[in-house]
Amino acid sequence: MTGASSKKKILYVAGSSGAEDQLSELLEKYGYEMTVASSYAAGIKVLESMDKFDLVIIDLAAPDVDGLALVSKIRAMERWDNIPILVLTIPKGVDIIDDVLEAGCDDYLLKPVDPRLLYHRVQSLIESFPRAYRRVSCSVLIEVSTGKLQISGEITEIGEGGLGVILKEQLEINDLVKTVFVLPGDDVQLVAGVEVIYVKEADEGFLHGMRFEIIDSGTQSRIISYVSGAGD
Repeated sequence: MTGASSKKKILYVAGSSGAEDQLSELLEKYGYEMTVASSYAAGIKVLESMDKFDLVIIDLAAPDVDGLALVSKIRAMERWDNIPILVLTIPKGVDIIDDVLEAGCDDYLLKPVDPRLLYHRVQSLIESFPRAYRRVSCSVLIEVSTGKLQISGEITEIGEGGLGVILKEQLEINDLVKTVFVLPGDDVQLVAGVEVIYVKEADEGFLHGMRFEIIDSGTQSRIISYVSGAGD
C-alpha cells in the first residue's frame, strides 16, 4: 500500500479525541494532510476560512453533530457544493444513512473502521472527483443464499463501494447476496457479491444498502468509469 500523492487535504470533523488522533495519524501515514475540527461549529468555521480541501470526513457519533444538518450545510456552501463527503457511523446508526446520502454525502464506513477499507474509500473518493455516487434507475436481480430465490429490484444509487436497492421483499442485515445488473447505457451484465448493511422502509418496498464484498476487476472498472462520468 502506498501513500497518497501531492498531499491531498482532508478535513475531519471528529468525535472523541482518541478517535480523532487514531484516524488522523493513520491517514497522515498514507500521505494525506489532515485538519481536525472537534465539533460541528468548528468544522463550519474551518470551511468558511479555508479554500482548499479534497475530502470531508464526518464522524456521526460526535455528540454535538447533526450529521444530516452538517452535510446539508456543506452542500449549501457554494465553495464546497461538490466536495466528496465520507461519514463514519456505528452499526446501530445505519438507519440514518439514507437520509445522509440524500443530503449529499457520497459514502460511509461503519466503525470501528478497517484501515485498508478506509484507505480504499478515501482514495476512491478523492481520485474519482467529482462525487462518487450517482442516482440511477436500472433493474437488479438479487440471488439470495442458495441462489434459488431471485428478487427483481430497482437500483436507486450506485458507487464504487456498493448499491442502494429497493426490493419488495425484505432481506436481513448481514445477508450475503449475489447481484446481477446492467449499468444504464451499457450492455454488459455485471455480477457482484454484496452484504446487506442496512434496511429501511420505502414507498414501494424496502430500501437496502448493500456494500460490495466480492467484486472482480472488470465489474469494478466499469463502475468506476460510470460514476466518474464516462458512462454518461
